Amino acid sequence: MDIKSDIFAALWANVRRISTDSAKIDLHSDTTELELDTELGSYGGVEVDVEELELTQGVLSYKGRQVLLFIPDHDRKIDAKLAGSIEGNKYHVADCKTLDTMKQRNRFNRYKVTNNLEGVFNIYGVDSVSGAPKEADVELFVCKNCLSYLRYQGYSYKGSKAKNDQIYNNFSVDEFLTQYSTLFRRMPTRAPGIEKGGYSEDWKEISVRVRSERKYTCEECAIDLNDHPRLLHVHHVNGNKRDNSESNLRALCVDCHRKQPKHGYLRVTHDDMRIITNKRREIGLPERGDWTEVHSLVDKALDGLVHFYEEKRLPIPEVGYELVNPQTSAVVGELELAWPERRWAVAIEEDDLLASRKLGWTALSVGEALKNMSAQRAF
Repeated sequence: MDIKSDIFAALWANVRRISTDSAKIDLHSDTTELELDTELGSYGGVEVDVEELELTQGVLSYKGRQVLLFIPDHDRKIDAKLAGSIEGNKYHVADCKTLDTMKQRNRFNRYKVTNNLEGVFNIYGVDSVSGAPKEADVELFVCKNCLSYLRYQGYSYKGSKAKNDQIYNNFSVDEFLTQYSTLFRRMPTRAPGIEKGGYSEDWKEISVRVRSERKYTCEECAIDLNDHPRLLHVHHVNGNKRDNSESNLRALCVDCHRKQPKHGYLRVTHDDMRIITNKRREIGLPERGDWTEVHSLVDKALDGLVHFYEEKRLPIPEVGYELVNPQTSAVVGELELAWPERRWAVAIEEDDLLASRKLGWTALSVGEALKNMSAQRAF
């Protein structure tokens, strides 16, 4: 009798009762990757050449990580910034026209990138009177051209000033990074203990109970997640994490959860989004309803594009469209947004883009679609 084998067999049996999901773990991960993540998560960030930025997805990335770009040097303006009389240098999140100008003219500035979730940046300068060096950790403001480039939450220079001001003033770094998390393999993580902050001591038991009582079904989009229980969360409706009254708790899939108002950082991978999209398709979602339904079901990384396509009065697209090869009847790709009648599509995965283009579709990556949008073109 092999006791060790029996023990491991029993252990795996218990694991599978909890979840059938699996994930690849690289035990030989380069420590420099972890060091880079640590530096990027700091207020000081990492110094870069602006040409090192990756712009293929429309939002800024550095070595595969989504980042915010800022200029720490405030020179003699640092006193005014610390006094609150000026906003200071804006930080950038997208491939906007200001970034183009920066690349052309300001090659001698010192740029830094960060993905810390608090929206705090380490800046420096000199005292406006004595010339002595100064340094501080402060909040900076996002570039408005970046918001417009992405149509973030509907921000547009053609839109109402009141709506734009509300989006700008309420901009949250962690919500922003959540929105585009499906575009990246590596994302920032909170410091240990932060995620648990505010929850009651018995929250783990309450979460299991609520999800079980709801039969592991999302109360928003109605998908069954019994075979992927980790993708079902319990949401506090009023935002108070210690209010565990029944009326304040909703079981939501991770995608519906991250779309709740003023929700903090909640990472969703593209693989997880695929699972959710497939589950929705199994129950007949999404039907071609209206633009509100498209906004509620589409991957959040494409939400700005959906705002634009709605403004351009395009037909209602299909969300999570399965691309079928007509000759073999095999599913060869999944398109985040598709207009089958026009053979137009927007997709995240390169393989899906290639498969659709081979079948004669005009298929755009998110970055390509954003560039078209900036030029006021759909396809």
